[in-house]
Amino acid sequence: MLNKKAFTLIEVLLVLFTTLLLITLTLPQFTWTAEDYHAEVKLRAVMDYYSFLNKQSKLKNEAFFMEINNQYIRFYQDKNQQGPYDRRYEFPDSCRFNRYQRVNIYPKRFTPPTTIKLNTPRGQKVITIQLGGHYVFKDSP
Repeated sequence: MLNKKAFTLIEVLLVLFTTLLLITLTLPQFTWTAEDYHAEVKLRAVMDYYSFLNKQSKLKNEAFFMEINNQYIRFYQDKNQQGPYDRRYEFPDSCRFNRYQRVNIYPKRFTPPTTIKLNTPRGQKVITIQLGGHYVFKDSP
């Protein structure tokens, strides 16, 4: 005798179809492409270097600048000369910054609060540089 609680074949197929449909609809939001990972790692490296230059400016009493353009961030001391602290970080083609910015890193003054927004295929990465040079990462979909 068959158990009365057994599922029919149609019910099982319906549950499987619904689960597969939900997985395929939500999967792109949870998968990371290589470019997303590359942008995330590069952004963390940029902010680590920013923190390093912030400390160096106070130790050596020198000013540094961070220039944020469409697809790159560049650190420099003097526009006319190549210095030992000059670096340029390129981002993938799918990632773009919202606007051109120039952040001054001065030895005697606090860095004014700034917000940097990077548009990626997965959403927007927002970095808030707080008064004094500390920074906070935020993700917004």
